[in-house]
Amino acid sequence: MQMHTDQVPWLSLSEMASLRLPGLPVTKQGLLARCNSENWLREEDEGQKWRKRSGRGGGFEFSPIVLPLAARVQVIMKGACHADAH
Repeated sequence: MQMHTDQVPWLSLSEMASLRLPGLPVTKQGLLARCNSENWLREEDEGQKWRKRSGRGGGFEFSPIVLPLAARVQVIMKGACHADAH
């Protein structure tokens, strides 16, 4: 998970699965199915709701805006705790 205190965290499907977020599947495959069914990768949303992941393996990263509210809150809280630890 990439998180800077002045930026929104961007998460891959694998990272979302490892966080076991409320209201979401806990496997990468389940999250991919959710991503497809809810059309998270709409072209016009690139850069706001999703972006291409740089680095090895490629794929995509998602902004918490695509997540249910409870999952968004958990991502932000975990990110804040992670930032405090550094």
